[in-house]
Amino acid sequence: PPEDVAAGFEQLAANLHRSLIARPDVARLAVLRLDAIDDPMPSLALPALGTATLRHRLDGRANLLLADAATLDAGTDALGRPASGNEARALARLHGADTVVTGTLIAHEDKLTLRAALADAGDGRPLAHAEQVFDRAAFLRFRDAALVEQTPEDALWRSVAWPGWGQIYAGEPGRGVTYATLFGTALAAGITSGVLGAVAESDYQASDDFDAVSRRDDGNAHYARANVFFVAAGALWITALVDTWLTAEPRTTWRFDAPEVAP
Repeated sequence: PPEDVAAGFEQLAANLHRSLIARPDVARLAVLRLDAIDDPMPSLALPALGTATLRHRLDGRANLLLADAATLDAGTDALGRPASGNEARALARLHGADTVVTGTLIAHEDKLTLRAALADAGDGRPLAHAEQVFDRAAFLRFRDAALVEQTPEDALWRSVAWPGWGQIYAGEPGRGVTYATLFGTALAAGITSGVLGAVAESDYQASDDFDAVSRRDDGNAHYARANVFFVAAGALWITALVDTWLTAEPRTTWRFDAPEVAP
């Protein structure tokens, strides 16, 4: 029924997938951004939600591998509009896909109709069509349950808590993991050197042996190294914080584990 948005997407994905199950080889599928046939809809994030949900429902199905969504969307951004026809197939092939899904989200009064087409990315041969009608109010409730709005402020306080966390939250996992690893390594090395220095100092103070003076020198060396590591960790913390402040941007993501969103 139109009011059950999650089940509608599940059925739509199943209909598209059905034509791929019998293929002898694994299908490499590119799910491109949906086009919107209604001006107010992009501001409501409905096409983006529809695209993300369809990808989510197709991901992990048998005999199917999905092309990376981020690189596909970057190609669409370069076009400045949703790809269709020859452009869609070329974009799919560019990202290693042999099959492409395109679709439109059409608004009419209190209903939304999602029409999706599955085609061969090489010759454009149509493989399947699927259509699902949704209740518009139910779709908006589905959007509200799935929507996760990420702000630069959220990323910033995560960087305050641990360098790199803000970058990971803001969609830059490579840079974030680098910051987190370097900071953690420097901090652990500083703590280790401090502990070794304290042990050496304790040995020196507890011993009457003249040779124990060397333990004092060892302790001083460990403390000096600890200071270097702590300064490095502090510099990394500040650098990651500034990096987050300069680069983090508002982002919209979707969660599909909420009861209202899961089928």
